[in-house]
Amino acid sequence: MTTNPWLDIPADDYVGHMSHPAVNQRPVLNRLLHEALVSGRPRTLLVLGCCTGNGLEHVDRAITERVTVVDINSSYLRRLADQCPNPGYDLEIRCEDLNDAVLERDAFELVHAALLFEYVAWRPLIQRVAQTLRPGGVLNVVLQLPSTSSPAVTPTQFTSLQALEPVFQFVDPDILSQAAENAALALVLRRTEPLPSGKAFEVLRFVRKRFRNAGVDPLKRDLQTATGGETMASPDGASRSVQRSGADVHLRQPFHGQI
Repeated sequence: MTTNPWLDIPADDYVGHMSHPAVNQRPVLNRLLHEALVSGRPRTLLVLGCCTGNGLEHVDRAITERVTVVDINSSYLRRLADQCPNPGYDLEIRCEDLNDAVLERDAFELVHAALLFEYVAWRPLIQRVAQTLRPGGVLNVVLQLPSTSSPAVTPTQFTSLQALEPVFQFVDPDILSQAAENAALALVLRRTEPLPSGKAFEVLRFVRKRFRNAGVDPLKRDLQTATGGETMASPDGASRSVQRSGADVHLRQPFHGQI
């Protein structure tokens, strides 16, 4: 079994690469999470593939009571925890491989997954994500679109990131949208987000239907909330978890994931 290359990329390399002028995706991803939070106003939030927690500073403590973050790289999560010593909400930090992670049913009002599905078996994961959403809850997805001028992983001086190139797989937004529909997730927003580098993201927002066979009408109130007024579109071992509320931290054993 091959070790997941994400486990060998230092946090400084990842942040440096994503902030590099040739990439410059970090501020865009920060803004996209902010937009999802403002639009959805969730009481409960799940961030999948959270890395070092970019964008979590936008969580509104007056609205959001619980935040759960999941990533495979424990060093990213240690940095995230250090940056959130007193978050003002219940913070659960889980170090797990999302190919295998068990997600709590009917638990979250917003699930955010940015540049994640390209690195995991996304079809079974989207089924589990649909189940972890509360009825009327929102899934916000950011996908990287293919570029005719740049490789999937842009070369920078942070060469450790090049190990991701062999495992990166583009996800067709149309195919993902159909799989989401099959999982009772209704597409309510889709737009292309151009990047300064010439690449682009596709941003998709879904709402979990209250009934698996429900039509559009029962969702009207949920769709309005989910879009925030925007135009609607026609690892291997035991898990490690940190729970933090104020200064309280509870740890389990470290997890080292593989794919």
